[in-house]
Amino acid sequence: MSLLITDEALLIVFDNLVSRQHVEWYCAGYDSWLARAPFVLAAVCHRWRDLARSSSSLWTYFGFSWNLDDSSLHLQRLQTLIALSKENPIDVVLHSTRQRGVNLSRLTLEYAELLQDILALAPRWQNAVINIHYSLFSFPKGTFFNGFWPQLKVLVVTVGSRIQHMPLCPRLSRLHLLCGGMDPQDASVSSQLPSLMNLTIFGDGRHGIHTFFKSVSLHLTDLCIFDNLKEEPRSPMVFAHLRSLTLDDPSYLNHIKAPDLHRLAIRASRLNDPIVLSDLSQFSSVRHLTLYGGIRRFMLPALRELVSVSRLSFDVPPEVLSFWPFEEYTIARDVFGELAVLDPPVWPLLERIDFGKSARFIADLDGLLKLVSLRDGNHDITSQHAVVRIREVYWEEILLLPGVDAFRARLDHLLSP
Repeated sequence: MSLLITDEALLIVFDNLVSRQHVEWYCAGYDSWLARAPFVLAAVCHRWRDLARSSSSLWTYFGFSWNLDDSSLHLQRLQTLIALSKENPIDVVLHSTRQRGVNLSRLTLEYAELLQDILALAPRWQNAVINIHYSLFSFPKGTFFNGFWPQLKVLVVTVGSRIQHMPLCPRLSRLHLLCGGMDPQDASVSSQLPSLMNLTIFGDGRHGIHTFFKSVSLHLTDLCIFDNLKEEPRSPMVFAHLRSLTLDDPSYLNHIKAPDLHRLAIRASRLNDPIVLSDLSQFSSVRHLTLYGGIRRFMLPALRELVSVSRLSFDVPPEVLSFWPFEEYTIARDVFGELAVLDPPVWPLLERIDFGKSARFIADLDGLLKLVSLRDGNHDITSQHAVVRIREVYWEEILLLPGVDAFRARLDHLLSP
C-alpha cells in the first residue's frame, strides 16, 4: 500500500527547506542551496512543479553570486523569481568578487542590467546584502540610496561609491555600510531611518565619521566604527541609549559618551599609547570587555576604571569577523600575574575569561593560575577591596606551553565549586 503525501504536507516540507528564520543577515553570504532550492523542487515531477509554482513564498530568496559565464542564466532566473514571488517581501543577496581574465566593461554592463531589475524591487526588500567589488561596478552618486523601502529590516552594503543619501526605511533596524564613505553633510539619516538601532560603518579615511554623527541624531543601541580618527572632534559624540560599542581605532574612546554602555570591544592590537585609555571612568557601566588582538601590561592601570567588568574576552567579535580578517593574538608574559596583584584590583567583579579560538599563544600560564587562585570569592587583596570568584575560563583551540595537561588539571581544580 502506497502512502500519498498530501499537498499541504508537501508545502510544509518545501517551506522548511527554504526557511531563513535563523539567518544572521549582517554576516550572511550567498547561499547556493537557497538560491537553487525552488528550482530543484520544481524539477522533480509535474506535481511538485505545480505545487512549487503555486507557493509564492517559496520564490522569495533573490540570491546571486556573480559569474560572467552565468550572466544570462542569472537574468532568466531573476525573471522567474519576480513572476512567481508575486508581491511577497523578498530577501536579496548579491555577491561579487574581482574576477581575473574577464572583460570588465562587459561584466559591468551585464551587472548593471541585473542591478537595475533588482533595485526596481527595493520596495519589497525585507533583508538585503549587497556586496559589489569596487573594480566591477560603482553606483553613480545619488542613484542607489533613493526612494521608499517600507519592508526593509536589515541592510548590508559593500560598494565602492560614496553614499550621499538614504532611502526612507521606516522599519530598518540594522545597517552595515562598508562603502567609499558617507557624505558628512547629509543630515537626513535620522529622519529617513527612524527605527535604526544597530549601525556598523566604515569610514573612507578622508572624512571623519564624527562629522557625520554630528549632523544626525540616532537612538542607537549597537554601534561599530571602523575608521581612523584623523582629527579630534570639537565636541564628543553622545549616544544616550548605546549598549554595545566596537571600535577599530581605540582613539575614539576619548570622544564618545555612552553613559549606559554594557559591552565594549576595542582592537587592542592598535593600542600603543596609554594616553588613549586616560579617561575610561565614563565607561564604568561596561560588563563585557573585549580586547581583540590581545592585552599588554601597560593597559592594566587604565583598565581599572572599568569597575563593572564581569566578562573578559579576546576573540574578534562576530560582527567584525563577517568582514575582517581572522586575527590571532598572543597573551604576553606576566600580564595575568600583574593582574592578580594590582592594588586596587582591576575588574574586581570578573567571573569569566574567554580566549575563544584565535588565541595563538599564552605565555603567562602561571599568572593565570595565580589570578584564578586569588579570585576565589573569599580572598581580599586588601581589607577594602573584595573580589568575586572567577567561575569560568574558556577556549576552543589554543597553543600552550609544554605541560598543558597538568595546567588544565590545576585550572579545573581551581574552578570547581
